[in-house]
Amino acid sequence: SVGASIDFSLIAERPGIVAAIVFGLIFLKAAILFVLGLFGKLPTGQRLLFCLALAQGGEFAFVLLGAAVTGGAVSGEIAQVLIASVAVTMALTPLILMAEEKLIRPRFHRPDEDAREMDAMEEDAPVILAGFGRFGNYVGRLLQSQGVEVTVIDHDSEHIEFLRKIGVKAFFGDACRHDLLESAGAAKAKLLIIALEDDHKSEQLVEMARRHFPKLKIFVRAVDRPHYYDLMNLEVDFTVHQHAGSAIQLGAEVLKELGWRPNRAVRVARWFEQYDHESAKSLAAIHRDEKVYVSRVRARVAELEEQFQRDARVPGSSAGAAWDNEALREALNEDKF
Repeated sequence: SVGASIDFSLIAERPGIVAAIVFGLIFLKAAILFVLGLFGKLPTGQRLLFCLALAQGGEFAFVLLGAAVTGGAVSGEIAQVLIASVAVTMALTPLILMAEEKLIRPRFHRPDEDAREMDAMEEDAPVILAGFGRFGNYVGRLLQSQGVEVTVIDHDSEHIEFLRKIGVKAFFGDACRHDLLESAGAAKAKLLIIALEDDHKSEQLVEMARRHFPKLKIFVRAVDRPHYYDLMNLEVDFTVHQHAGSAIQLGAEVLKELGWRPNRAVRVARWFEQYDHESAKSLAAIHRDEKVYVSRVRARVAELEEQFQRDARVPGSSAGAAWDNEALREALNEDKF
């Protein structure tokens, strides 16, 4: 309906004014987006695409201009010129993107990673780490700080080059490929840690590793709750939700800030973590049946609250007790720390 209201004869009558508004809008918006891309640390090629793809005016401009005319802020004639100009910027967007693809992208776009050959490897480290991103780098650095040899595999060529610059021994490749995993030493390794961003790829890697390297222990990072359940159903050796540790740690700090004793906050956090893991085991088999799943979750939440209330009332309970010597010895004997 807005498009039908555009006065195209106005564009023919005032081509200079419309052209100035069109190119001024596109240039100004692209410049602002370019600066935002710098703050977002986008690579140059991606930053240019980001600017050009969003440089046009938006449909909301029509709504604003309509309201401005109704409120008497601008005249109907000026509004028609501006509406026509915004419409032209939107019509130009496909042409701008075609120009970006043909003229700009070849200059900045790095070669397709799939075209790059996988790095040659002949490793025999006890641990293979697939994925060295926001999650995997913490695991890898912790193990390496303790002198544990780790073979790092990642599918981001730029990231691999950066890792090598800072002294991390890393290889470019797709860990889901059987031949690559074999050359990484999977037949001799003790552990495969999967810290990939893609949940489907991580499950694919689990199945491939199980099929070809049955003696390999598999530890996997879950990207979300459904993925957590799926990994449990695959019966991997260990899985952890990527946000669980940091979120529970933050929760414990909140309890301390609210006046809870540090020992009580830490114990509650540890108990909650254990309870949540046990709950996930019982929910994994039914998580795709929404009705049953919701009912079971509500029951588990009620059970959790009741358990905490009961522990808080019982002297010497895990939720409320101080760290006396007897409790500390008990915890150490059970290897809770």
